Amino acid sequence: MNKYFLLILAASFIVAGCSSGIKITSQPPAAAAVIDGDVSEWSNMTQIKNENLAFSFSNDDKFLYVAMVTGDRRKMMRIMAGGLQVWLEPDNTAEKFGVLYPEPPDPAEIRKQLEERMARGEERRPDPQRFRRAHNKLFILNSEEARLEEFPSDGATYQARLEADRDRLAYELRIPIGADINPPAGLQVKPGESIKVRFITGEIMPFGPGGDMPQMSGGEGPPMGGGRPGMGGRGGMGGRPEMEFKPFDFEFNVKLN
Repeated sequence: MNKYFLLILAASFIVAGCSSGIKITSQPPAAAAVIDGDVSEWSNMTQIKNENLAFSFSNDDKFLYVAMVTGDRRKMMRIMAGGLQVWLEPDNTAEKFGVLYPEPPDPAEIRKQLEERMARGEERRPDPQRFRRAHNKLFILNSEEARLEEFPSDGATYQARLEADRDRLAYELRIPIGADINPPAGLQVKPGESIKVRFITGEIMPFGPGGDMPQMSGGEGPPMGGGRPGMGGRGGMGGRPEMEFKPFDFEFNVKLN
């Protein structure tokens, strides 16, 4: 078991009852909040009931920080193959915008990688580390999902990072906030106010050989929390791939500290 799941086992969890409008309070950031895909500084994560998935939020007066970790390989593939949109909507304004990171990969490029791996006799799945290195930008979306602006994923304002291996995916995001900020510069919100935050993936495009969906061995992966009740995997991924990849869609009502 890697250190990320040991961390989650030791963390103080809040078990959420549903995936729609989960209420959560943002925490003060760690002394050195670094967007590096290492979630070990997050001491308190909200566990989504029966989902092998945990989130956390923190903020100061300049930035909102977001963390997510999962050991469910279906969710991992959904994020890596479909891209992830994080939608932000303050309660006190009509302003709403999204952050796209990672963006959906080019199906032709992924198909090429898969064919190369198959030719070498390797497992039919994308290389997560190669995937992350190829995604060094994030995109700000308007309410119609049009791209307003792009930022480097390790820039001075917005930051994002995804780290994945066979057992887990960890995601971190930093968003500028302030009473006078408007998108795409950041989120117009200040400490003490509330925002809606929604995580949703895009459609997975076929990119395996012959137009098939990519295959990942195993089921949902090791349970988070060291085998907490109701968090175990559910076997392999037999059957039609499109029936296995359920939509990834979670929404939170976050009150800033």
